[in-house]
Amino acid sequence: MHRILRDGLIRLSRSTAGKQQKTRALAIDSNQPEYVRGWVRNEIRRVERLKSQGITRRLRIPPGFDLAHWRGHESKKGFDYTYTDLNTKGLHRTQHRHDNKGRKNKPRSSNKCLGRTNEVIRASRL
Repeated sequence: MHRILRDGLIRLSRSTAGKQQKTRALAIDSNQPEYVRGWVRNEIRRVERLKSQGITRRLRIPPGFDLAHWRGHESKKGFDYTYTDLNTKGLHRTQHRHDNKGRKNKPRSSNKCLGRTNEVIRASRL
């Protein structure tokens, strides 16, 4: 998904911007279980094989998981996938049920920021 801006630039929609990069980062994240890291490594191999055949594909996330935005850092508020963690689909759905799809959260209300700037967070997350 993309949009063409007035000056002719192509911009990814905020709902997908950085998702592939974040998914690739899961392959080397020591905080993730081995089966998640193995799944992502296998997905990277699958995409490379399909690219060599001329087919472009996106990396998939392991079944039963979602990349869930931190509270107060929802996509609707303009944040990209730098501000996400891997959650189960059930836990992610429950989170949205309790915070009214993010409307109850103030921007940048997550304690995961620890007062750091966006640049510092991006450098540490990717």
